[in-house]
Amino acid sequence: MAKVQWSVLVTSAIGRAGTVIASSGPFGATLRPPVSLAYSATISQQLARQAFATASQLWKDASMYPYRPGWILLGVNHPEPNVFGTLIKKTGLQWFTRANKTRDTFGLAPILAAPAFVTVTDPAAVTVTPDLGTPALTIGVTAPPNASTEGVIIKATRGLSPGRTVMSNTAKIVRTIAPGDTGPWDIYTEYLTKFGEPVPDLQIFAQVYYVNIASGKPGTPRFGGSVWS
Repeated sequence: MAKVQWSVLVTSAIGRAGTVIASSGPFGATLRPPVSLAYSATISQQLARQAFATASQLWKDASMYPYRPGWILLGVNHPEPNVFGTLIKKTGLQWFTRANKTRDTFGLAPILAAPAFVTVTDPAAVTVTPDLGTPALTIGVTAPPNASTEGVIIKATRGLSPGRTVMSNTAKIVRTIAPGDTGPWDIYTEYLTKFGEPVPDLQIFAQVYYVNIASGKPGTPRFGGSVWS
């Protein structure tokens, strides 16, 4: 479809000034104001993208040149399984951005030098205990985090219809916990802030994983679920 841009200025429905667009199609010529796509993202999504962009820009800076080989070696020497269990070698940039995005979640400054490889505790099993009477939403784990080196990130879903057996992709970070608090954790207040009042008989899932604070390396996520009652 051929288009011609005219010089007459108009104001679009979203309040932006722009030029009239003349379009010629199978149904004749039409005139319309330009349409801008709305950019929709939650505040947390915007912050995550901002942290990723900051880390990516830092990687490109000349100050990072001496440190890049260390991050690249981390990726080469320590492949990680993907969702299918196949070991994949991450790039140095992927290690660097992931580590510093995670540190940013805890309000920590970025690191330049690649840390020594560390293992992170596996929560093993997660219990979710909702109690509308108290009220409370208690998250427990079989294996607690290392009290001196590991922080905790807890994600949760809004109420889901009965019959669901896995977490949905709508899970959001509800609470981050600094090293020293090994649980259990009551996240009811944070849950209300994120999702609003819970609905009885709907399912809820929570995901827990630990993070080595020094390196930003996340551990294996584990999830559990229950029903609001």
